[in-house]
Amino acid sequence: MILEITINNFRSFKEEQTLLMTAEHSIGENALHKDHLYTNPNKEDSNITILKSCLIYGANASGKSNTLLAFKAIRDLVVSS
Repeated sequence: MILEITINNFRSFKEEQTLLMTAEHSIGENALHKDHLYTNPNKEDSNITILKSCLIYGANASGKSNTLLAFKAIRDLVVSS
C-alpha cells in the first residue's frame, strides 16, 4: 500500500511534489465521514488514519496525467525488479 509518493524531476514536475494518503489526527477523530477513513486495527499503529480514496483535480496542463504516469513508472520498477 502506498501511503506517500514524492515526485521530483519527472516529466513536468521540476520541483518536489508530495501526495499523502494519511489523514490528520484531528480529521480522523472528528471526521464527518468516518467511512472514508481506515484505521489500522493493530494497537501499535492505531494512530495512523489512512484515506481510502484520493481525488486529483486541477487546471489543464497542471500535471494530473503526469502524476498517474509517475505511479505507473513506480509500479513498472517494482514489478520488473
